[in-house]
Amino acid sequence: MGADEDSKTKTISQNADDRPGNSDGDNREVTLRIVKHARLMQLLERPQEVWRLFIFMVCLLAVLLTGLTIMLSVVKKFYPYNAITTSLYGSTTLRSEDKEVTYWLFNTAQLWANSGIEVKEGDVLTIRASGAAHRAIHHLVNEADKNLYSTGWFSTDGAGKNEGESYKKYRFREKYRIAPYENDGVLLMQIIPSNEVSGEQITDYYDGRHEKSKDRIYVIGRERQNLVARTDGMLFFTINDIALTDRIIDEMYADMVKVINDSIKSAGLNPSMKITDSELERWLRSDNPDKTRRSIGAKLKQDTGGIYRRIVKNTFEFEGYSDSDKDNPLYNELLYYRHTGFDDAWFVDNLGSFLIVVERKHP
Repeated sequence: MGADEDSKTKTISQNADDRPGNSDGDNREVTLRIVKHARLMQLLERPQEVWRLFIFMVCLLAVLLTGLTIMLSVVKKFYPYNAITTSLYGSTTLRSEDKEVTYWLFNTAQLWANSGIEVKEGDVLTIRASGAAHRAIHHLVNEADKNLYSTGWFSTDGAGKNEGESYKKYRFREKYRIAPYENDGVLLMQIIPSNEVSGEQITDYYDGRHEKSKDRIYVIGRERQNLVARTDGMLFFTINDIALTDRIIDEMYADMVKVINDSIKSAGLNPSMKITDSELERWLRSDNPDKTRRSIGAKLKQDTGGIYRRIVKNTFEFEGYSDSDKDNPLYNELLYYRHTGFDDAWFVDNLGSFLIVVERKHP
C-alpha cells in the first residue's frame, strides 16, 4: 500500500512450495507491507520538528486561556455574579466571589434577636445601622395625647447620657445594662455559638454577665468597621438596656436595700427599720407573693417618716408590684419580674426598628 497510509508494517513470508498450484517447486518469498500514520512516523524521526510542534501547542493554549480570561472579565464587569438568598429570620443576603452583604430589619422590642447571619472565627465584618426607636410605648401614647414631647426617640447610637431629672435613676441603672456605662439604647451585637442558639443555654447570654459573653458583645451604634469575629456563631442584636434575669434583679434589689439601710443609719433612725439579709432573701425568692406582701407591709408600718418611699422614688423610680401596690416602695416591679420570670420586661414596651447591613469578608 502507499506511503500515505498508516504506519504499521507486517511482513508475511510463505514458501512457494506451500502455495496451491505451485508445480515447479521454486522457493519464493511474498512480502506484504502495511503502513499507517506515515507522516507522524517521519516527524518522530526528526526531534527538532517534535519540539516545534510542542512549543506551538503551548503557545496556542496560552493564547486561548488569555482570551477566555479577558472575555470573562468583560462579562463580569457588565453582568456581575450575585447569588441572592433569604433566611427564615427575614434577612436577605447577596453573595459574590469575595464577600457577602446581608440586609436585616431588627425590631427593637426584642431582647437578643437572631439575625440568621452565621459567621466564622476570623471573618471581617463591617456593620452599619439606621433607624429610630422609643423606650416606652405607654409614655409615647400619654405624651401624644397631651401633645407633649419629653422622652423622645433615639437612633442606633442610643439616647446618650441623661443629665436631666432622671439622672439619679440613670446612674443607678447604667451599671446593670448589658453593656455597662455605654449609651442607653445603643445598638449591640453578640456572637452566640450555633449549637446553643435553640437550647436553654441561650438564656445565659441575656444579661451580658455570662463568662462567655465578655468577648462576644460588641457596641455597634451607627457603624462598626473591620470587626474581626472572635468565634464561630450566629449574630444576635439588641439595644442596650437591662435584661431582668434573676441575677440582675437580685443585684438591683440588694443595691436598693443597701441604699435604704445606709440612709436609715446615717439619719440615726431606729435600726429595726433596716431590711435584714433574711428578709431580702425571702422577698426575692418567695413562692407566696401574698405572704411576702404582708411581711413587707409590717416593715412599712415602722416607716412613719416615709424614708423608704422618698429614697425609692428619688433614686430608683420603680413601679409598684401591681395597681394595689403603687405606693409600696419595697413591694415593687423588681419583685414582680423576679416572681414571674419576666426577663425582657424593659424591652417589650419599646417601639421602633433598625435596618442593619452586615458586610462579611472571609479571611
